[in-house]
Amino acid sequence: MRLWAAVFLVIVFLLIPAASAAEVILSTPQSGYTVLTGEEAAIPITLVSTYDHDITGTLKLASVPVNAGAAGSESSRASVNSRSFSAFTEKRTVMLPVGRSDIPADYHLTITFSYPEDGGRLSTLGGITIHFVTKIDEEKTDTVALAGTDIADPAAGTSSAGSAPQESPKKEDPKESPAAAVQNNQMPQDTSALKNQMAEESNQSRNNDDALLGYILADPLIIPLDNELKGAGFKLGTPDINPVSNRSGKFLLTYSSGTKKVIVQGAVRETRVLFAEESSDVSVHLPDALLENRTYREYGNRSAERGFIRTRTQVNFTSLKKTVDLTFSDAKSRNLHLKAEILNGTVTAVDGENPDDPLASAIPVIGFVCILLISAGIWYLARFRQEERTVPRELIPGAGSKKSSREIAGDILDDAEQDAARGNYPEAYRKTGRALRVFLSYESGSGDELTSGELEPLIASCTGDFEQIRFVLDRCSAVGFAKDTPRAGEFTDMIRSVRAFLEHDPAH
Repeated sequence: MRLWAAVFLVIVFLLIPAASAAEVILSTPQSGYTVLTGEEAAIPITLVSTYDHDITGTLKLASVPVNAGAAGSESSRASVNSRSFSAFTEKRTVMLPVGRSDIPADYHLTITFSYPEDGGRLSTLGGITIHFVTKIDEEKTDTVALAGTDIADPAAGTSSAGSAPQESPKKEDPKESPAAAVQNNQMPQDTSALKNQMAEESNQSRNNDDALLGYILADPLIIPLDNELKGAGFKLGTPDINPVSNRSGKFLLTYSSGTKKVIVQGAVRETRVLFAEESSDVSVHLPDALLENRTYREYGNRSAERGFIRTRTQVNFTSLKKTVDLTFSDAKSRNLHLKAEILNGTVTAVDGENPDDPLASAIPVIGFVCILLISAGIWYLARFRQEERTVPRELIPGAGSKKSSREIAGDILDDAEQDAARGNYPEAYRKTGRALRVFLSYESGSGDELTSGELEPLIASCTGDFEQIRFVLDRCSAVGFAKDTPRAGEFTDMIRSVRAFLEHDPAH
């Protein structure tokens, strides 16, 4: 008898994981589809359900334009469409309509299927691109098959508030006054109305979460990160979405592989991801441009020879720039930090701490050499650089300053234009970037002049064309410090846009 009981328990424990592993997986045979402009696009989507019964839920399609014409046009708008849908117990392939475009354009698509099983689940398929072209020879079809993931619905916990529970009928007390009876009858009605209102607000919040998650996973900044992490064996967990609306907000995505974890967090404004910051205590893939950089490779080899390994990775992604911050540690718990910047796919800066142990005997020699170098620099500046105009520190806004930050920035731009007229474009670009930094630091910051990297949060909160502000700072850094070459007419356009920006209050 005991033997049969043991066998029964083993069978039960074996069946429990199998029953709890049911899921719905979306897939498509290609990651890219090409359609002629003016024609309705439809793509094949396959649903595989491992449940033992049919599933009914909501299918949502998020469409984000990549290069769909002028901003503000009908074709350049992101959209989210939803409809009721069923996943059957057998494999099912359907043609999903995704819209049309009258002009050449590319769209990134993310498809989600939310259903109520197991407390609420969300099946997601992203990374799909639709190419609208005018001629069939412009075909860009990518034949790589895509498969989605099935996770717990991040907003499922709020769905239970969708209906108010029934109050148990209360037996009438014959000693109760008529006024008390009226009051007791009214209270359940008021409670029910309040719960219904809370349920509506909860459902609206859930809709905002779903719409925002669709835009995030379909954004050109997130797609390569998501594909890269999933290709390395990481799975996306329950997203943490903090919406301001169904088109803007903040997000935090957690990817896990065993005990390894990678965090991707950022902000969305009007369906577009402004920035995404990837951070991890494990060694994740770095941008290819940095891995191919000679300075970085030499630093990595030199650090490895001295026993250092990478223990912390943080990469900030924007549409134009990647900022990399790495930490290396050795067995003695000594840490090294390396920072790098990648602008438009080109490494513009790599700065890492020396992996060699400091030698106490060399400190006097190093100090003496530094004194000589400083003295030589002062002599050089006094002898050969007197003709170059700089902005006096006493003019920076502060106690006793007679000029505003707007006026100071305007003076710096005047100097920049004079440098450009003399053909000294590196200096002209440096001063143009500084004019923006001075203005933003004192109008939107705390008063201390900030670097371009430190200004990133302030730029995202500015009104006006914040992408143009970021572009000007990046170009000023590339030409002024990274030996990049000015483009024809670029400096004049930048001066014009910066002066226009100075005429407005960036904080309102």
